[in-house]
Amino acid sequence: MTLTWMTIYLLVDSILVSVYGKSTHRMEIRGMSDSKNCFKCGELKPLSMFYKHKQMKDGRVNKCKECNKADVSGNYRANIYHYKKYEKSRATLSHRVKARADYTKTDEGKAAGSKAKKAWRERNAVKNGASIIVGNAVRDGRLIKPDYCESCRNKPNRLHGHHDNYAFALQVRWLCPGCHTKWHKENGPGINGESTLNLSDGTLTNE
Repeated sequence: MTLTWMTIYLLVDSILVSVYGKSTHRMEIRGMSDSKNCFKCGELKPLSMFYKHKQMKDGRVNKCKECNKADVSGNYRANIYHYKKYEKSRATLSHRVKARADYTKTDEGKAAGSKAKKAWRERNAVKNGASIIVGNAVRDGRLIKPDYCESCRNKPNRLHGHHDNYAFALQVRWLCPGCHTKWHKENGPGINGESTLNLSDGTLTNE
């Protein structure tokens, strides 16, 4: 039988009352003086099961760690869009952008970047294959890459060969990174991205 802290507390309390005529509410016993009840679940638990808080009388909050974690998790799920917006805004702060840029220049950052790129290629074989076909076609002169974005008409440092439909690997829109991101936000992923790509001729077959 598994005994909860509350059961042990009441058991010891009844023994002390029968022997000494005193309750644990009025005398300290070793171990029990280092415990308290969680106001949320009502269970008696060791102080180590409560987060520290210097403004509390016993130096611990009155809600146990398990209840705290459950409340935080529930609040996050209930306000997921708010938190995602907040996290996204934090990511664009200048000191965070700089920290990420500096990290990519370190040996650890370069290794992490290579690992992430490899994982992306493995997860997105069709998209990676289409990109290879486009790159080879541009190299061989079979596909002309302009120097401007087909959407905003600006001339960025980089242009992406975007696919509306991966079934047609050589039919691309040349978009700047900003317009490329905007297109996917408005239209979702390109279709046929989960098909099987034949790199020899750039055609797709669904299996």
